[in-house]
This record gives sequence, C-alpha cells and structure tokens, in this order.
Amino acid sequence: MASTKKKRRVFGKVRLVRPDGTYAWRTIAAKTKSELREKKREMERLNAKGQLPADKDSTTVEQWLDVWLTKEVKPNLAPKTFTYYEMMCRLYIVPVLGRTPILRLNRAQIQNLISEMKFKGSSPSTIRGAKITLSRALKSAVQNNLIAFNPAIDIMLPKLEPNEPKHLETEQVNQLLSSIEGNWYAPLFTVAIHAGLRNGEIRGLTWKDIDFKSECIQVRHQLQRIDGRLTHKSLKSKAARREIPLTKQALEALITQRAWIDLGGWKNPMDLVFLNDLGRPLDEKYINDLLKKCLNDIGLEKMRFHDLRHTTATLMLANGISIHDVQKIIGHSQISLTTDLYGHGTREAHRRAMTKFSESFVDVD
Repeated sequence: MASTKKKRRVFGKVRLVRPDGTYAWRTIAAKTKSELREKKREMERLNAKGQLPADKDSTTVEQWLDVWLTKEVKPNLAPKTFTYYEMMCRLYIVPVLGRTPILRLNRAQIQNLISEMKFKGSSPSTIRGAKITLSRALKSAVQNNLIAFNPAIDIMLPKLEPNEPKHLETEQVNQLLSSIEGNWYAPLFTVAIHAGLRNGEIRGLTWKDIDFKSECIQVRHQLQRIDGRLTHKSLKSKAARREIPLTKQALEALITQRAWIDLGGWKNPMDLVFLNDLGRPLDEKYINDLLKKCLNDIGLEKMRFHDLRHTTATLMLANGISIHDVQKIIGHSQISLTTDLYGHGTREAHRRAMTKFSESFVDVD
C-alpha cells in the first residue's frame, strides 16, 4: 500500500533591495533545495530589473517621489530646483497618482493626469513642469531598478504659446525713475535697468563686486534662501559669471547707495550693496511687489522685477547694440536664447538700420 505521507516542503529567505537602498527579506518555499535555489535566483534577477518589488505591497508613486526628492534632488540640485519639484509633486502629481503602485503606473494614467490638469485650468507651462518632474523621477526609478521602463515618455502635452517678454519703453523707464527719485529704492531700480541683473544677482551684490575705479560690476553669485537662511550661492554657468561695465547713471546710483548705506549705520555682515529701509537684506517677493506698486502709481502695467532685465536687453538691441554683446552682458549661455527672447528688439534695430541705409541713396525721379 502506497504511503500517503506528504513530502515536507523546504523554506528559505531571499534578500531584495528597496528603492531607497535598504533591504527586505522574503520567505520562499519550494519542493526541493535545488528548486528553492532556482526560485531565489529568479527573484533576485527580477528584483534587479525592477520587475519585482522588495515588499509584497509595491512601492507607490508617492513613496517613490518622497525617496527621489529627499535622497537625490535635495542633496544634489539647487534649492530652488528642489522647491519647484516638491511643489509639482505635492500640488499636482500626488493627488492624482500618489496611491498608484509604481509598477502598475502606465502611460494612460499619466495622460489622464495631464487631462485633469488642463480641465482644472492649469497653464501649459505648469502642465509641462509637472510632466517633466514626474518623468525625471521615473527615470531615476528605472536607474534604481524599481521599474523596467519610464511610462512618462512620449506623453502628449498642450502646445506652449510663445510669450513675448514684457518690457518698458525708454519713455516709460524715464517716467518710472523720475517718479521714484529720492526714494531709498531708486538706486536699486536704476542699477537693475542699466545692468540687466537677475533678481538674485542684484540682491546678492556685495561692495567687493563693485569696482569704482574700473567702473564695472563683477557678477559672481546670487542671494538665495536655503533652509531658512540667506546665503550667497555661486552662479552655475560660466556665462552667468560676467563683468558688466557701468553706465554713467548706474555709477551715480551706486555712489548714492554707498552714501545711504554709510549714513544708515546698519549691521551688514554680508556686505550687501542693496538693503531695505530697515537695513535688512532684500526679499525676492518684496522687490517684485515694490516694482508693481511703483508702476501702478504712475498708471503703467504691472510687471515682475525680472522684466526690468528684459527691458535692458530690449532697449540695448533697439539702440543698435549687437546681439552678441547683449548676450554677454545679460549672461546667457547660448546666443540662440537671446535671439529667441528678444527677436522683437533686433527687428526694430534692423528696421532703423535699413532706413538709415536707404537714406544714403539719392532718390531718382
């Protein structure tokens, strides 16, 4: 009579890697030791390819985004980049896709995220920003063997309409500067317009950056708030680090500013050129709001402080300064960026040049 005794199964453990680099142990069972070894090898292979999660419940999109932001983005990228990616994840990606197991995330679900954002009124640039953020996080998931491929590739996005940068005309610049003459912020706006500095660059200027003898500014860093503290951060590209000759108006504004700072007698440990009326470093939002108020007071359209930089470039081009020189002064890494942004300025300069050219000929009756 045949025995009815069941064969005992053999058990073992396999160590699998989580996305954050930690380990999880899984218990596995098989009929024989050789089958157990084969099963273990297969699970390790699938785990390495991202086709088998370390935990039985697959890592969700939200969990992976948290790992990506804290372990990869924050330690390696600029604070503003981290803030931007974190905002895109928190406001747009997680509410729609956060609970989805990342192994089950597919192209249709991501396309649905894009459609939802569009339906709720998000701008094309915001939608594009959310998609780029998600795609970069998923690319990292592929590199970390969490998933086999990136499902955010080839997602259809709404068309970006080209936006011509706002700028002031020469008469409007004169109107603005005349209206604020004598105020503590007049030198700030004057230097911004005459040097084309970015918001962080002008707020981060130190007196060591000003060469009164050579009449130029050395642009080397910007002021940023990192973990709640203001600090100087080096500019990231070679083109951004530049020397800007001072116009007569900018030089006079800086001399006035130096006298105002000395008169204030404030503690200025960072040796900043521009402080507010309480002797403190300038805040990015504060000077944006201040400019909008000044423009509104004289009946001009509100614009950002950064648009004063657009004003600089546009008026330089309109006055015949070459696109190459404008690129160097503005600090663009590629001349194509300058051309794309300020093509309207070059068109005006070309029109005046051709008018002058035509006037050199004698009309034939």
